[in-house]
Amino acid sequence: MAVSQGALARTSAEIRRARMRPHDTMRQRARLAVRLADDLLDDLELLLLSDRTEVPPSLLESADAVASAAQDAGVRAPRLRAEDGILMLMEDVYQLEERLLRRSRLRAIAGALD
Repeated sequence: MAVSQGALARTSAEIRRARMRPHDTMRQRARLAVRLADDLLDDLELLLLSDRTEVPPSLLESADAVASAAQDAGVRAPRLRAEDGILMLMEDVYQLEERLLRRSRLRAIAGALD
């Protein structure tokens, strides 16, 4: 015989879901920022393979989108030095990805401990 869920169990489950919503939102934002960063890195790698060293204006908008998404995910003042060339921008994007992933792991751990 199936036992119906009691009021206390339903309330407890709802409280857990409500506490996880901010974690889920930040995790989604971090995923978006990492996805945008990966796309930018792909474009930059292609430029490097064609012996380009300067970031073309068409990718400045992509770099801005990555920085904006990272800020939305909780990274303060992400630094992306597009003016210093492709290699420096790539280094900055890799570091930003590390920060995003580290923050995501810490949030996941904190969410599991709540």
